[in-house]
Amino acid sequence: MLPCVRNLIHLKIFKANNNQLKNLPDFSQCRELVVINVSHNLIEEIDSAGLNSQPFLKEVILQSNRIKELPSDIASLSSLQILDVSSNNLSRLPSNIVDFPNLQSLRIVNNPLKNFPPQYMKADTVRLLGYLRERFAYELEALIPEDDHSDPVPVARFSLSQLRRCGSLVHTNSEEDVPDEVWDNAVKAQVVVVNLSHTKRFLSNRVVELAESLMELHLV
Repeated sequence: MLPCVRNLIHLKIFKANNNQLKNLPDFSQCRELVVINVSHNLIEEIDSAGLNSQPFLKEVILQSNRIKELPSDIASLSSLQILDVSSNNLSRLPSNIVDFPNLQSLRIVNNPLKNFPPQYMKADTVRLLGYLRERFAYELEALIPEDDHSDPVPVARFSLSQLRRCGSLVHTNSEEDVPDEVWDNAVKAQVVVVNLSHTKRFLSNRVVELAESLMELHLV
């Protein structure tokens, strides 16, 4: 059993791996934390209250626990660079896991994620985040009522806020060109993935306007 650590206000590194912790300690007052490593424990739940107050937290290692779900507001850790949730009991990932502004390494292997291609489970972080952005964009599109699909290219689905959230411009299986308004939003949002697979049109020259941000282009 760990003593209360919340009052250790100058704590920068917390390592308690290979123990039998069942809960993540309360770090709410540890505002200088940079590293948390609680791998190989018995943790089932993550209380985000103690994490969200960490402006300098760069590394969170939760490998080999029993975590079933990540908190929906985990992306509020704006300084996070490394997140390892491998070997847990995660069946899904929160959609905002792609919103970390500084994330460099994301490890999710050995989780029972539903309908998740194995090649992406072990992919490098850039490819993994690209796939997740595209997947979440598809899932969001599936929630749109059928009446909203009457417009050949429903611009509302490609609003600036939506493109910023998912980081992807996905326009597949269509005979219509992507409107200039959508390209404008994609450039402003600095999307990293463009998927125009199975379209009947030529690739717009406007794609070059994404030169500073684009990492993946799908045209197959």
